[in-house]
Amino acid sequence: MLFFLLNFLAATQDIAVDGWALTMLKRCNVGYASTCNSVGQTAGYFLGYVLSTHRTARQRTRDLAGIFMVLGSMFYGGYHVGCYFQKENDVQDAHTAARYTDEHELNLRESYKVLFDMVRMRPIQILAVILLTVKVTFAASDAVTSLKLIDAGVPKEKLALLVVPIIPLQIVLPLVVSRYTHGPRPMEVYVKAIPYRIVFSAAAAVITYCTPYMIQDGHVPIYYYVLLIVNYALYQVFLYCMFVAVMAFFAKISDPAVGGTYMTFLNTLSNLGGNWPNTVVLWLVDVLTWKECTHVNPEVAAQNSCLTNKQKRNVRLQAANVKSCSMDIILNP
Repeated sequence: MLFFLLNFLAATQDIAVDGWALTMLKRCNVGYASTCNSVGQTAGYFLGYVLSTHRTARQRTRDLAGIFMVLGSMFYGGYHVGCYFQKENDVQDAHTAARYTDEHELNLRESYKVLFDMVRMRPIQILAVILLTVKVTFAASDAVTSLKLIDAGVPKEKLALLVVPIIPLQIVLPLVVSRYTHGPRPMEVYVKAIPYRIVFSAAAAVITYCTPYMIQDGHVPIYYYVLLIVNYALYQVFLYCMFVAVMAFFAKISDPAVGGTYMTFLNTLSNLGGNWPNTVVLWLVDVLTWKECTHVNPEVAAQNSCLTNKQKRNVRLQAANVKSCSMDIILNP
């Protein structure tokens, strides 16, 4: 119930911020909303995940109450500072061509009517299909790579800390990419970044496959971490190109009068397009993974959990035959 309430409040706040970005910024600067979004998410990810994981690794304990208190206070204070120093523009000033300028205060039924009108638009339907399928190619790399690296023996604390050197790059990248997404055709950057992201996803798969051969006796060499950081950094370049470009596109086509509805609907499609392939890939991991247990001693091999019951019975029978043969040899010198 607690996590349901937290997610409900976070979703409500997310809708408000989506609409706020369209009315707070001038129309000529609305393309920079994606830059603010990506930089803020990077900083939040760093504070909420990397630092807490590092603290856990060092102290072997996690003070959730303290973490929630500190990060919650930072969020609450930053929100009020933004409200105090920045005022929203009137909807008509923000976008003179807004379709719903007469419906500033929409009730629940009217909001869903606007959403239904959006879904009926042919361009929105085409965009929805693209957003729901475009990330299928990257699903295996995004969802499984870190898990397989941990299975291969890479410490998860080290994996979390590998993000730290990339933080400056992730903050600078949106500022650089926004120069190319601020124009009238931000999706050109999105389309051009897809092949490069596929290449580095394949490179991550190769690194994952070779990881067990690079780790010797539980020791991870330095060059392996360097290889991971380089590949991850290059992958992040094109990931952020796509993220900033699509967010800038959403901001440009959204109506500020119902900006929260527009932006949230499009962001939801984009998030679903990334979540459902990851879920399917995680399910396919067990289906497509095979295990083989071998051991010199049949009795020890029979205790391996990766064998089926039938295989264990066969191994026990083999062990019994080995014992009887040994007994025959002893009794008949």
